Amino acid sequence: MRLSPDGKFLTYLGPNDDGVLNVFVRSTDDENTGNARMVTNDKSRGIRQYQWAPDSETILFLQDFEGDENFHLWSIDATTPDAVAKDLTPGKDVKASNLITNKRFPDEILIATNERNPTCFDMYRVQYKTGEKVMDTENPGDVLGWGSEDTTFEVREALVKNQDDDSSIVRVRDSKDAEWRNLAVFPYGEKGNLVEFCADDGKTCLMTSSIG
Repeated sequence: MRLSPDGKFLTYLGPNDDGVLNVFVRSTDDENTGNARMVTNDKSRGIRQYQWAPDSETILFLQDFEGDENFHLWSIDATTPDAVAKDLTPGKDVKASNLITNKRFPDEILIATNERNPTCFDMYRVQYKTGEKVMDTENPGDVLGWGSEDTTFEVREALVKNQDDDSSIVRVRDSKDAEWRNLAVFPYGEKGNLVEFCADDGKTCLMTSSIG
């Protein structure tokens, strides 16, 4: 179950009459669970991953096509009955991942897709209400995942796997126009990652590490 950011709605995953998982919503002022309304209308594989957008109106969910594992990111208005879902990452064989939302930027999201190159995921900035999508950060070919800085909503972290020695590398940059640099290297057998940039200055961060 998930609360909308403004606390006015409660959503959860549940089966429809045919036993297929979908997203349901009801007002938090309504204590009658029987008044929940089905938002999505999947009739095949079911929905398993979803979250609220910052506007407290839109549901963002991942769904593939008949089990092909090419998950697209969809949006649908949870506050309007009979709303129609919109594919935010269209295209044959396109896969979406690494969804990032930010309450300071309520109209846009960051999402990674492999539409440019099937072997790696670039980061795109999407206006999820209109569907407008622009390339934000291009993958040089070795990045497995991305992270953003909270106050500016800029992509400033990249997680890389070194194929030569199987080490993991955390790269950072000071702004969207700055050069990337290695912040930490975790040799094979060690674990660690960047948790988040500190909001007070954006120049420091919290990290986890098993080294030592």
